[in-house]
Amino acid sequence: MPLLDQLLAREIRPRQLWADRGYDGEQLRERLQARGVEPVISRRRRRNDPPPPADSPTSLRGNRRRAKPRDPNGRHRWPVERTNSWLRNWRRVSTRWERHPDYWLAVIQTAAALVAWQMLEHSFR
Repeated sequence: MPLLDQLLAREIRPRQLWADRGYDGEQLRERLQARGVEPVISRRRRRNDPPPPADSPTSLRGNRRRAKPRDPNGRHRWPVERTNSWLRNWRRVSTRWERHPDYWLAVIQTAAALVAWQMLEHSFR
């Protein structure tokens, strides 16, 4: 919410806010709608919801294997998650050593430029 409030203070009004299941909550949805932003947040599976189909992927939770329901918004968020993963491959990005925000911004921008350069190299091969 603080980031959204800063954007709105600069008169930048996003139409939608995309988030994964970790941000699912009615209070957040109401706060976003009050600011004129449409929330596109995946819903968590509740106890009373039917179990996911048997052919859905599974994950290991403790010693038990559990079925993971498919996230309908996951395919739209995937490019962002993939890009964050590529940036995290740079050790200087994944472990923040810089204390000054200007230096940190320079590290992020340099890593983003190098990731973009690598993508261009691969696209022309």
